[in-house]
Amino acid sequence: MRAVEEKGKRLFIAEGAERTTLTIPGPFDPARFNQVAVEAMVERGGWLELAFLRDGEPVMGMEPELLPDRPLPTAFVFDFLEAQEHEEPFDELRVNFVTRADRPLRIGAIELLHRPLARWLADPEDEPALIEVGSDSRRGWVLTSERPLELAVDVAPGAYTLSFSLARPERVLTAESEVSVRAQVSWGQGEPLVEDVVLEGASGWTWVESFTRGSNIPFRFEATFTLRGAGADEVACAIADVHLRVADPVVEPRTVLLVTSDTHRADYLGAARSDVAVDTPALDALAAGGVLFEDCWSSTNITNPSHIALMTGVSPRDTRVVTNTVAVADAANTLAEEFHAAGFRTWAVLSVTNLGHAGSGLGQGFDRVATPSAGSVGDAGEAVDRVLEWLPAAQGSPLFLWVHLFDAHTPYAPPPSHDRRYYTDGRDPFAPAGGDESVPPARILPAFLEGLHDPAFPEAQYRAEISYLDQELGRLLDHERFRDAVVAVTADHGESLGEHDTYYNHVLLYPDTLHVPLVLRAPGVPRGRRVKSPVRQIDVARTLLDLAGLAAVEFPGGNVLASLDNPREEPRFALAAQGNAASIQRGDDYLILHLIAHREPQSLRGFARHRVELFDLATDPGCERDLVEAEPERARLLRAELLTWLGELSPDALVGEASDDPARLEELEALGYVGHETTFAGGEWFERDDCKWCERFQ
Repeated sequence: MRAVEEKGKRLFIAEGAERTTLTIPGPFDPARFNQVAVEAMVERGGWLELAFLRDGEPVMGMEPELLPDRPLPTAFVFDFLEAQEHEEPFDELRVNFVTRADRPLRIGAIELLHRPLARWLADPEDEPALIEVGSDSRRGWVLTSERPLELAVDVAPGAYTLSFSLARPERVLTAESEVSVRAQVSWGQGEPLVEDVVLEGASGWTWVESFTRGSNIPFRFEATFTLRGAGADEVACAIADVHLRVADPVVEPRTVLLVTSDTHRADYLGAARSDVAVDTPALDALAAGGVLFEDCWSSTNITNPSHIALMTGVSPRDTRVVTNTVAVADAANTLAEEFHAAGFRTWAVLSVTNLGHAGSGLGQGFDRVATPSAGSVGDAGEAVDRVLEWLPAAQGSPLFLWVHLFDAHTPYAPPPSHDRRYYTDGRDPFAPAGGDESVPPARILPAFLEGLHDPAFPEAQYRAEISYLDQELGRLLDHERFRDAVVAVTADHGESLGEHDTYYNHVLLYPDTLHVPLVLRAPGVPRGRRVKSPVRQIDVARTLLDLAGLAAVEFPGGNVLASLDNPREEPRFALAAQGNAASIQRGDDYLILHLIAHREPQSLRGFARHRVELFDLATDPGCERDLVEAEPERARLLRAELLTWLGELSPDALVGEASDDPARLEELEALGYVGHETTFAGGEWFERDDCKWCERFQ
């Protein structure tokens, strides 16, 4: 390392790929900072590590952080909230960094910053935001001992109960072992009511329900929440999910339940009457009590973009979100926001972290969002348990609940109760069985199937996963809250189980990945109806709003129930993950246009740029026989219509933040998602050139 003066400023320059250490003597008072800002120029990336020492020993530090390329001076800010847990000064700050051999890393100013606790979470003067405590995020604010929260609302005559959630997130957990929150509530008449709630340590959310009172005339409800600590230092906690509900409703409040079963093919449902032997009694009963849509297609073949399209009613063509690492923008209007504006409690219980708000942007509008802990995946039983644990807090309030189940996704690993339920003859699927040509090559098998010799095994385990999630979903549907609710069950996309030489993934745009289940039950909806006409999964949100009595709300999409009497004649479009391909289905005609050259993981097939495939769904529902050579004019018309649709994209993209968090990218890769770097904030989906495919259709 060497020190230089540039433009009157002292810089430290590290060169070569060796570990370099910069030592800065103290003392550093832990009460005076909770962040460290490092100004750096990083031309080709580098690793940085900070540590505070006392008597030569590290006592507080951070894991090595990968710095992204920043050719101009950039302030990298690192959080050290744990400084508040220390009383003695630190003697020394040690900065370790490693650079690439051919590019230097320049370190400029290093500053210790103190950010008020109220600024770590949503400030009482700001709009409420999702606050994460463990794997449970709730919409609210931070309380500090210096800043109370004051709320007021005009209320119609009646009796009401106040409820709220309290927690001490680790991000703002101070040295105080105990704090208390005082709630002082005025109901427009009489003396204010006061209650103190004691919180100890970081132990998750505490739900508080109290103060039932009312009036036979309109009144103004006012509440003040004040935080108190035992010591003199500033302390903080989170308050969220503040809700005033009717104490004794005369009519049971409305309930809307949306279930998305990830990676669930439409034919893997007992009620589908396909040739697949799979037991799904709960979903079959739901279909018997409502409507089964036999021909529902998704708008894409990848999890986050599909859910974003479902929750916004906007096609991936227009959101331009086509990967699992890009969130939808805050400017998007979501189904949860509409239900929240209509007075519903809005909850989401999700089974993968990438669908959480940080990864998808879909937390907007939700009061509560539960996700698994980082690096893990939840199963259906855990999701249902979480919902049943929460339900008392929604008593007397209308509720919109989204439950996401990930069980059918790889790796197919059903719990012991269902393991090998459909693979029962005692064979070892990984033992050599001699020359089965249907076994996919080892090079494209996912890690959990390494050494596979029987291709019947993963398909059987896939069925077992679906029977398990059906069992757990049955527990939820049997709860009295959902017996007369509006309920929709669908999927984000399907799965390829060997079709089109593609194994245990959903990377292409054939029916096995786009055809998804859709079962809908609601008061007033016909019972036991089967709809054969085509519908779109993207229209489910509009349908739920209509069924919940919110037909006047402006929201994209149509009502799938319209197909009961008026079968859909418009084409259905889809856009693949990464923007690799697009498709159009009109009647029995189905065409796929490959927008770029691509070869997908776990597939033996590759596709040339602008290649066209054409299929007849009436005679070839699995799309195994390409008719583009035999029917060029048929292909020409469909391709032209698809290109027109691609060119009509909205100029206002809804692309939010892209994640470059290495841990999140590793999680996605472990789930089988790779090549997740593509974003489309602008530009066209299709660029005509002089390739042979474009020339053919001139």
